[in-house]
Parts: sequence; structure tokens; C-alpha cells
Amino acid sequence: MARISRLGRRDVTEAVGEIYDRYVRQRGNVPNMFRTVATGQKFCRQ
Repeated sequence: MARISRLGRRDVTEAVGEIYDRYVRQRGNVPNMFRTVATGQKFCRQ
């Protein structure tokens, strides 16, 4: 079974990292679903 990794702050581009930072400021964490979707970075820009 294939697995999709959740990306950490150091694993993403600066643009996606800014979104991560916003989640941390607002929620205190980055949701796992967003960390998984971040593997397909075009989805993060929408």
C-alpha cells in the first residue's frame, strides 16, 4: 500500500511555508490534511 508523507515546514517551498506559519499563528498547529495536500503544491496555492 502506498503512503503519502506529511510535509514539515522545512520540506516545503517558501510560499507554502508562509501558509504553514499562518496556520500555526491562528490554530497553534498545521492540520495533517493540509500537510498531506502540500505534497501536490499546486493545490496549496488555490
